[in-house]
Parts: sequence; C-alpha cells; structure tokens
Amino acid sequence: MKITISSRATVFLDDTAVDDRGLLQQLDGCEFLEDRCGDYIDSALADLGIVGGEISYQLTTTGLRIITDYWAPRRLTEAELSALIDNTVGQWSDGIGEGGFDVVVGGRVAQLVADDDDDVVAAQVEDGAPVSKAPSLAMAAREGRLEEVAHLLEQGLNVEQELQGYRPLHLAILYGHADVAILLLESGANAKAVDRDGHSPLLQCVASNALDDAAATTIAECLVANGADAGPQALEIARQRGKTRLAELLAQQP
Repeated sequence: MKITISSRATVFLDDTAVDDRGLLQQLDGCEFLEDRCGDYIDSALADLGIVGGEISYQLTTTGLRIITDYWAPRRLTEAELSALIDNTVGQWSDGIGEGGFDVVVGGRVAQLVADDDDDVVAAQVEDGAPVSKAPSLAMAAREGRLEEVAHLLEQGLNVEQELQGYRPLHLAILYGHADVAILLLESGANAKAVDRDGHSPLLQCVASNALDDAAATTIAECLVANGADAGPQALEIARQRGKTRLAELLAQQP
C-alpha cells in the first residue's frame, strides 16, 4: 500500500519568495536525498511496518508541492493515517526540514519550506509493491523481551534485520537490555555494525543513559571479544559519563 502525503511549499531566495514558474520548474521531480521521514516516525507507526518516507517536489498547476511517499503492508486506519500525517508535517517543519530544505534554483542555493496551512493531502493507493511486516526481532529486542528474542532466533530470523536504521543489537543497547544484547552477540550479531547515525554498538554502549556502568561493561566485554574496536572516542565518553569500570576496560584495549 503506497501512502502519499503532500502540501504546498514555498521557495525562498534571499528571504524572498520565488514565484517564477521557470525557476520552480527546475525543482519538479527532484528528490531530497539526505534523509527520509520514515526513519523518524513514532515507533507505534514503524511497528505497523511503514517504511520509506522519501521526499520529493512537484510543480502543479496550483504551485509547488512537497511530497513524502511511504509504503505499508496494509491500508492504514483513519487514526493511523492521521498520526502519520502529523509525524510527516512535523518532520517537514521541525525535524529534517527545520530551517527549510536546501534546493538549487537558477544556480543559487535557496530554501524550500512546507507551508504551514491546512492544505495537507493524503492518499492511499494499492500499487502492488510487496511490503514486509515490521521486523519482529528488532521490536522484541527494543522491548527487552528476552524469551521472544531467543524464540525468534531459533526460528532462524535474520539477526541483522533493521527497524528505522537500527539493528536488534543497537536497539537492545539503546534501550538498556543487556541480557538481550549478550544473546544477540552470542547468536552472531555484528559487533561492528553501525546504526543510521554511524554509531557502533560499543559507542552506543558507552553513551547509553539506559545502561549503568556494570551493565555497559558486561556488554562491552562481549563486544570487544567479538572484534569491536574501542578507540579513543569511546574511552573519553566513558570517563565523561562516570562509567569507571567501563573506562578501565577500554583503556586496556590496544
């Protein structure tokens, strides 16, 4: 199920709105490739299996529009669609679109801003594209459901499946579930895999507020044993966070 959410948009060049259709035509069909809304929607929506969130621009007879496309395994209810619209509009204005989206018109950098009005349009169309359900292993790891994680691993689920740019190991660490993190590592999770922000599991372990010193050290020991590289940044953050046992462990690494 393809879900398209759109709204009017205005392009500003030197704080002046651009209304020259010749210039705006240069943006028709262009995509914003730096990020996507789907990585930042609420977990309740992500758990429905909603993916995508790519942003593009379209020039229509009534003006320029900003468009975000998602895909879901099924048609959303009215309440679910309303929540997705709110999430999307929030990302356009205060999230990845804060300050406007940088675009190039007439060879100059301008800012495209989603209009703050009631002209948001949403449509759901069955386009036949296959969309998998939300990754159950990643969700179970995030929630700390150890027995469920073990059961899913026994069923052969991919230990590296992703949910919004995070693998099960990342989520277990970020949400403070040391027992789940250890099980995932023992089951072959990549100790060096980075998340959508480029952070390794070890760096997450050091920085996570959900893990105390003891739990963080336990996970870090397993990460290092599985090839994770400590590096000076992790050691410095551990010291700043007052995780003394963890800092001692990292200081011993080559």
